[in-house]
Amino acid sequence: MPLPKSLRYRVLLLFAVLAVGPLLALGVLDYVRARHAVERIVLEQTDQRAKRAAQLLLDRYALVESDAILLGDNAETQRLLAALPSGDAARIAAARIQVDTFVKTIWANARHAYRSIELRDERGAVLLRMAADSPSTGDVRDAGLPPFERPIVPSAGGKTTGTVVLEPLGPTMLPSSLGALSFGRSGYLLIVDSAARHVVYDSREPAAGMSATSVSVLLAERITALGTAQSASLQYMEHDSVRIASVERVAGAGWTVLSAAALPEFTSGLADARLRDLALVVAIAIAAALVFIVLMGRVTRPLEELTRAAGAVGQGDLSPQLPAASDDEVGTLSGAFDHMLQRVRSMMLEIEVSRQLAVLGEFSAQLSHEIRNPLTSLKLNLQGLARDVRRRSLPERASLPLETCLREVNRLDHVVRGVLELAKPRSTERQSCNIHPLVKRVLDLHAAQLKENDIFVIRELFADRDAVCGDEEQLVSLVTNLVINAIEAQPNGGHLLVRTRVDGANLEVMLADDGAGVSAEIAGRIFRPFVSDKPSGTGLGLAMALNVARDHGGALSLTLAPDGYSGACFLVKLPLS
Repeated sequence: MPLPKSLRYRVLLLFAVLAVGPLLALGVLDYVRARHAVERIVLEQTDQRAKRAAQLLLDRYALVESDAILLGDNAETQRLLAALPSGDAARIAAARIQVDTFVKTIWANARHAYRSIELRDERGAVLLRMAADSPSTGDVRDAGLPPFERPIVPSAGGKTTGTVVLEPLGPTMLPSSLGALSFGRSGYLLIVDSAARHVVYDSREPAAGMSATSVSVLLAERITALGTAQSASLQYMEHDSVRIASVERVAGAGWTVLSAAALPEFTSGLADARLRDLALVVAIAIAAALVFIVLMGRVTRPLEELTRAAGAVGQGDLSPQLPAASDDEVGTLSGAFDHMLQRVRSMMLEIEVSRQLAVLGEFSAQLSHEIRNPLTSLKLNLQGLARDVRRRSLPERASLPLETCLREVNRLDHVVRGVLELAKPRSTERQSCNIHPLVKRVLDLHAAQLKENDIFVIRELFADRDAVCGDEEQLVSLVTNLVINAIEAQPNGGHLLVRTRVDGANLEVMLADDGAGVSAEIAGRIFRPFVSDKPSGTGLGLAMALNVARDHGGALSLTLAPDGYSGACFLVKLPLS
């Protein structure tokens, strides 16, 4: 599946893959590891209990075996079994009396532990039997216990001459402490007779001696599969519940002890806790994702707006809607983009002005001869007619029309001269010249005009370096145009501020006045030829000044007037030499 093209969705996808996914995986892994740890703990507990039960059974088995040895290896029993093959009735009767006395003595001390005691000959015939008056003590542990048989071998060696058979009571072989060895509320302890395939002891129910159930059959099969291994562990299902069991063999008795515990009994609480933890992890992940989505929306929304603005610029709109200013990187990018657009708009304006100037240059070159020569003729003829009026060769009423015509001809001649000056190729000769003396020269040149218009000049020539590389006469023309512009803007008096300062590698010259300023309608076109907000202005002075600034690698711009000045403010930037 292809990735979404939106940056926001890609970042969200990365957040889900690299943050939320690992967080959930860690929670699941932690749950599995905790479950395995519980399984190990339960298995260790069942193993300890199975070993303790097996050891307890071994101790009881050793006691029964010692009783059997006592009955089978004593001199009286050996004498009786030795007399039987001889057929001597007197000898047999005497030996039987001695054995009977001995066994009765043993029985008096052991009747609380056994159901019966038997001595059998080599053919299995019962020679002597001692049994309890009641066949059972009423204890459930009495049922199903197999008799203990031990062959009797003569002290001198040889073949078996008889057998001792002991039928132990339940408490003898299965002490009550076995019930305390089960683990957990639903855990249990089983003792299985592997050869007889039946359960000898079950701590859950009075089930000793019961027939093999499906569980005991399973266990018997599993135990058989263990081979000669002394210990083993099992895991099986019982009543839809997973059981963990430890198996321990009772050496010599043919019995196997199984201690089982229900795993859900110990993992259910863990599962609830882990589910709560997982739910908490999921809730935290969702909350983090929501917060991340909100923050990403705030971060990427300005980027989307900036992208739309870039698309609008690509379609020719140089004034698109930009994101609101901010202090982060996106705000910095937006500010840089806005600055770039301002530069592009400025360059477009400069290109337009340059194009107009180029067209004007070509046009003025063609019209220079076509207009100036007729204008010169008209001016000469009108001046002659004016002299005739003064000599009274013509009526006095012709004086006013002639003055009007001469004024307009002079005005037209001034425009043609300005156009020719604007289109005239610039000098390529450059030399180092200082701006401060140049500014003083221009101000001194127009001192009378400034005084006549009641304009007070404030000179703040504070730049510590004022040398630039250029054409001095062109620079004089630039400053002159700006000073004349300020004089014409203040016919009723005011102030003219001339300030210089160094800005990096540039020298800045500022001229501000108290005139009416530049109207908003033409502020963006003020440097175009023939654009002026003065009734008598030609609109060529600022265009010429801009040309000079550009020819010197600098710039001329209309900027905000400093505090205390209400009129126009022009800023000239020239590279220092």
